[in-house]
Amino acid sequence: MAAYLIGQIIIHDMEKFMPYVASTSAAIAKYGGEVLDVVEAKEVLEGNWPVSARTALVRFPDAASLRRFWNSLENADEGIAPRNSDQPRSDVHFSSRR
Repeated sequence: MAAYLIGQIIIHDMEKFMPYVASTSAAIAKYGGEVLDVVEAKEVLEGNWPVSARTALVRFPDAASLRRFWNSLENADEGIAPRNSDQPRSDVHFSSRR
């Protein structure tokens, strides 16, 4: 059964972020994942959603594939740098149907 990774990220410097996008996209594909969409928040309707944050929806064939990607060396090596004013900030959620 498909499993989904939902990630929200605030990017401070797109030029510095682009190498991460390329390497992470390759790793996602290697583990059977597919980026379904990436959207930018334009308006907050409720809660504390950061405007301009990007949200990505990635589908994997199953939970095991998603976890192999998440725990892979490719993801660890390319993971988001420590949070500070110059680096992206991210929140990630894993979801699947029962």
